[in-house]
Amino acid sequence: MKNSATATVHFYFKGEKFEPSIEVDFDKIIAMHGVIPALYTTIAKRNGIDSYSYEYEMMEAEPVTYSNATGVVTDFISEGQLDTEGFIAAWYEQRLMEKLATIAKQHLEIDNLEEQAALKAALSEAYRLGRAETSRD
Repeated sequence: MKNSATATVHFYFKGEKFEPSIEVDFDKIIAMHGVIPALYTTIAKRNGIDSYSYEYEMMEAEPVTYSNATGVVTDFISEGQLDTEGFIAAWYEQRLMEKLATIAKQHLEIDNLEEQAALKAALSEAYRLGRAETSRD
């Protein structure tokens, strides 16, 4: 399932309330950047706010809040705030499990890796060992 949410910044400028927002595709963002960058510039651009304005500065002073989430990211949003580090770790783990499931299907004809806990653990450990060895070189 796609990991997405609405990112909104609620702020006041010249006595008027503003709530610019964007739809965020976390899968696309993390795949491109490896992290979730600050979204203020994107929110400003898509909502016609000049990034060199006082309005932009007022917007930056407030937190980005998240709503209407779908996917695993829903587990990492509490009271509108995103646990970015926790979600990114879970996102990478989810991608790893998808890759391991593909390997299990191709080589062992296993349709559901979740039903094979010992094999899943062994594949995960082998992957992590390989990464650790590669990073030492």
